[in-house]
Amino acid sequence: MTLTTDAGHLVGQLVTPAGRERPYPLYQQLHAHGQAAEIPGGLVLVCGHAEAVAALRDPRLAVEDAAWLDRIFPAWREHPSRVLLNNSMVFVNGRDHEQMRCLVSRTFTARRVDELRPAIARRVNSLLDRLADLGGGGAAVEYMAEFAFLMPLNVICDLLGVPEADRVGFREPIASLAAVIEPGSLNTDLSAADRAAEELAGYFAGLIADRRSHPRTDLLTAMTSVNDRADRPLSEECLVANAIFLLLAGFESTIGLLGNGLMLLLERPAALARLRACPQEAPAFVEEMLRCEAPVQLTGRRASAGTEVGGIDVPAGGSVIVLMGAANRDPRRFADPDRFDPDRPDNQPLSFGGGVHYCLGARLARLEAQVAFPLLLRRFPRVALAGTPIHLDRLNLRAYATLLLTLT
Repeated sequence: MTLTTDAGHLVGQLVTPAGRERPYPLYQQLHAHGQAAEIPGGLVLVCGHAEAVAALRDPRLAVEDAAWLDRIFPAWREHPSRVLLNNSMVFVNGRDHEQMRCLVSRTFTARRVDELRPAIARRVNSLLDRLADLGGGGAAVEYMAEFAFLMPLNVICDLLGVPEADRVGFREPIASLAAVIEPGSLNTDLSAADRAAEELAGYFAGLIADRRSHPRTDLLTAMTSVNDRADRPLSEECLVANAIFLLLAGFESTIGLLGNGLMLLLERPAALARLRACPQEAPAFVEEMLRCEAPVQLTGRRASAGTEVGGIDVPAGGSVIVLMGAANRDPRRFADPDRFDPDRPDNQPLSFGGGVHYCLGARLARLEAQVAFPLLLRRFPRVALAGTPIHLDRLNLRAYATLLLTLT
């Protein structure tokens, strides 16, 4: 199916500032045109849930790796930001991806994540104390900076073993590096992202060297030790890149979840009151937050061999964009998809992707949100908006830039 002129215009609207801020009405209109569509120029767009699942699991649809960049952006190796990302598992396929993922999954285990619950609760309560001080007397508090950023940053840094004194300086370089993942970033100025990549790579190379000399019980020590003993160890550049990727993935999506989820509750007082009264329902609430307002809205694939997506033939070398945010609102899969409903049966959002590139940090992000929201709502029973929220100007990584609250 080829998009009509009107539907093609909808795709163009998605990348405008207004479309990035409010993509869901556009997703709704795209569903009316079909669950997968071919856009003039050879790009296939997937917005249906079943079609997205199939595409994410299709072994012939690979992530946009070095070979893909060589074709569309031959100068990519001149940019440290792209080199760093393409040395991590997020933009690698085949055996190299399997090797990198195996290294991380052997150390970043479900058990290690689940054991973090008490530490996460302590971090949350400490930051809530800080919010209470900042918001004393009814003063407005900037929730994104003072909680949604600091909580997941400290959790992933605790896990990796990053010294506490070094963490505050990560905010700007991580934001600059994350911008490279946005659609169209290859056509923008990458100088800030390149500086950030060099800064972070230098820092983590030094930290890894220190862990070799002075092992600890942290994840970075475990990754370095397992890699150094492997029959086919990763290069130092790849080890550093994957450590930085864990930092980025470990809190960037959680920031979005904590902000997007709180706004969903503030806009629905009955749901907020219910979660406050029934904290044991947090897992169901978090899944519905992920479905309604996915922190990661899309992912790209290229066809390593000819395949088919939603009835559309994709030739070798063809490109596919999976709109996970749209798939999460597919009316064929979710009844009344624009309604927030934590009682939704068989709720399986695609917010963390799928297939072999399923997000390794999904379990941690869910756990952090499941711990944080009940504690926050119980601590501040009169939490309310103190101004108009402002979204970051992004389509892929969806989050708020500012979210002002009053707490008393």
